Amino acid sequence: MVNKQKILIVDDDNNIAELISLYLTKECFETMIVNDGESVMLSMETFSPNLILLDIMLPGNFGGDALAALLSGEENFSGKLPYTYSKHAHA
Repeated sequence: MVNKQKILIVDDDNNIAELISLYLTKECFETMIVNDGESVMLSMETFSPNLILLDIMLPGNFGGDALAALLSGEENFSGKLPYTYSKHAHA
């Protein structure tokens, strides 16, 4: 049996997160959805993702805080963390 790659989806818009999860699950990935930056840190030990899809525009800058913690190595994350940043904030 092949181990599925795990993808952590972090988005405060649950509709978007569910849509991404549905697509990735159909492509044989195991997914977990969390809706805030604090939950990212808690899920690192329990889920151990290979990839994180992180909305850095989470309310209260928690997406940016989570990204900073992951990049600093505080969370011992050895998976992939590609990221993009839009200079256009949501209204």
